[in-house]
Amino acid sequence: MRLRIFLSAVTIFTYSCVNATTEVGKTHKIIPDKTPFISGFLDVSNDTTHYHPQVVVGYVSDARFVENYKELKNLTSLYSPTHLAQVVFTSRLFQLQFYTDSTALVEVSGPLDSQFSKTIQYQRESNSVYGDVNSQLKILPGHRYKLNVTLVDGRKFESITYIPEEVDIFIPDSIGLKVQLKHYEDGTPREESESHFWTKFEFPENTFISETQKNSSIDRELLFMEPWESFRFSDRSSFLRTGLSYGAWLSESDIDSVQTGWWINLTEPWFRKDLIVNQWRRFSFYSNGLWRNHQALNNRIAPFGNWEDIYLEYGEAANQKDSTYLKRVSTIDEISPDGEILPKDEANVIGFFAGSFSVYKKTVVYPIRNFDLDSVLTAHGLNDD
Repeated sequence: MRLRIFLSAVTIFTYSCVNATTEVGKTHKIIPDKTPFISGFLDVSNDTTHYHPQVVVGYVSDARFVENYKELKNLTSLYSPTHLAQVVFTSRLFQLQFYTDSTALVEVSGPLDSQFSKTIQYQRESNSVYGDVNSQLKILPGHRYKLNVTLVDGRKFESITYIPEEVDIFIPDSIGLKVQLKHYEDGTPREESESHFWTKFEFPENTFISETQKNSSIDRELLFMEPWESFRFSDRSSFLRTGLSYGAWLSESDIDSVQTGWWINLTEPWFRKDLIVNQWRRFSFYSNGLWRNHQALNNRIAPFGNWEDIYLEYGEAANQKDSTYLKRVSTIDEISPDGEILPKDEANVIGFFAGSFSVYKKTVVYPIRNFDLDSVLTAHGLNDD
C-alpha cells in the first residue's frame, strides 16, 4: 500500500482544515515564551549534493501574546527548500513569532560507531542558520548522527538521527515516447503519449517520508509564467527549484513508481517541431527524525489514508491552539543539568533532526510521432515553412 500527497500546478488541492487563522481566545499560550525551535537536516547523495547540511536555532512565542507580530517569510542562507518549509510554514500555521539566534554552540557528531566518527562545530552563516561550511563531516548512508545544541544560557539539547540506506534509481539518459494526434473539443490539435514511461524505485530502509520532484525545461510555459518571473529556489539548482509537480510519500511499501508522459497543445506559440524536454528528477528519502507535520514546498496538500489522519491532527492542533502538539511531535530532547533526557512534558523545545538520502537524475524526453506533423500544422495555419 502506498500513501502520498501529490502537488501539481495543474491539479491543486488545498486541505482547508490546516488553517491556523481561527481565533480561540487568549486563554492559554500554545507554546511558552521564547521556546527553543531547533531543526536540522543531513543530506547525502551518490549523484551530487545540492546543499550542505544546516541547522536552525531560534525561539518562538505565541503570536497572540506578542506586540508587533511579524510573520516569518524567509531565513537568509537556509538553502534547503524542504528545511525552509518546515520552519517557515510551521511558524505561520501555528501563528508563532520567530526570534533569531546567533550565539548557540551547534555540534554534529558521526557517523556514530564508526572509525570515521568525529565532532564538527557548525559555523553561523546568518542569524539562526548554522552549517558545516567546510564540509568537514563525512555523511554516509546507513549511519547514525548526533546533534548537540548549547544555548548561551547553558541549556542543552540533543537528537540522534539515521541516514536512510543507499539506493539507486535507473533513469535512461533519454526517453522516447510514442505520441498520437488528438484534438480538444473545439478541434485544437494536441499530441499525447500512447503510454507512460514508468520509473520504479525502492524505498531505502529506515525511510519515513519521501519527496519526489519533477522539473522540466518547459515548466515556464506550462505554468504560464511571464518572462520576468523567476522560479522559487532557482538559485539552488534545477533539481530543487519549484516546477510543475512535487509529491510527498509516506513510505509504507517497498517499491513504487513515478510516470513520465507527453501532453502538448500544438497551437502553443512556444511549440517547436523539434521540441525535446529536459527533465530533472529528485528523489529524497527522509528518516523518522522528520516530525509528522511535514510541510510541502508549495504548501498545497491532498491527503488521504494515513496522511489524512496526520493532517487532521495537525490542522486541529493549529486551529485549537493545542499547547501539547508541537512538543509531542518534536524529535529534539532537552538535557537536564545532571545529564539526563527530560520527559516530553517537562522539556521546553520543539523541532526535529533528520537524515536523508537523495537521488538526482536528468533525462531528455522526446516524441515519436505516428502522424505527419507538418501536415497537421499546415492544416491549422501553424506551419511557417
